[in-house]
Amino acid sequence: MTEKSAQVIVLGVDGGGSHTRARLANAQGETIGNGEAGASNPHAIGMSAAAHEIILAIERAFEDAHMPRQPI
Repeated sequence: MTEKSAQVIVLGVDGGGSHTRARLANAQGETIGNGEAGASNPHAIGMSAAAHEIILAIERAFEDAHMPRQPI
């Protein structure tokens, strides 16, 4: 196993009625990427639109971390 493949990444997502935030952190809890998108409350905008905003915030967090999007 290479050092790169052994890297632990944690994803946190905070979604709501006004915006969605995603944050990537390493095993030490240090932020390595942040992403934001629009509202993601499925009761207000529907499940499909909410999922789209969550995915967009996650993609932006990976972009901010200069990493390709990957399963975590």
